[in-house]
Amino acid sequence: MTPKDVFHRVADGLDVVARVIAGAGLIGIVVVITLQVLFRYVLDESLAWTEEISRFLFILTSFVAITVAHRRQLHAGYSSLVTKLPVAVRRTVIIGVDVISIAFFVVVGLSSRKLIEVGLDSQAPATGVPMAWIYLVFPLFALLGIVFSLEHILVHLRGDADVLLSADEDRAVAEEAAGAIGVRSDGRSTT
Repeated sequence: MTPKDVFHRVADGLDVVARVIAGAGLIGIVVVITLQVLFRYVLDESLAWTEEISRFLFILTSFVAITVAHRRQLHAGYSSLVTKLPVAVRRTVIIGVDVISIAFFVVVGLSSRKLIEVGLDSQAPATGVPMAWIYLVFPLFALLGIVFSLEHILVHLRGDADVLLSADEDRAVAEEAAGAIGVRSDGRSTT
């Protein structure tokens, strides 16, 4: 097994962990908000911790889901522009974007250290959770983002970029094929 294969296996494992965390966070948000509504409107009682926990879960879910989408290159509008470029230029642009992304993730990861240190001395008011625990989402976000960006670069340098087709590229290919046979993307005829 080559080092590249090991790296891809690590990235696959981190992707599974990230998807599980994001999915569990989403389920957690639904459960906590359901409890909040149930207690407030049905039982006429208010739970003080539900607002805080749902906010923390939302932050965790959002940041982890961003990295999951980043791995699949599901950037809003980015891939629809890149698909119009010639393949050689596309590869250069995508590698450039990933290098810039790595720089961004490094800055986030390094700057989160001070935030975590400050969070050691403070607690969330309703739950008493140390804020440092909440701020750990930033280095997690940075780590996942760096790994997935490095994976993109390796894939593009190796020439296996077909595995990185995004939803926009898939949709563009489907629309182009449908247009060639006279069918719109919603299934209706163009004639």
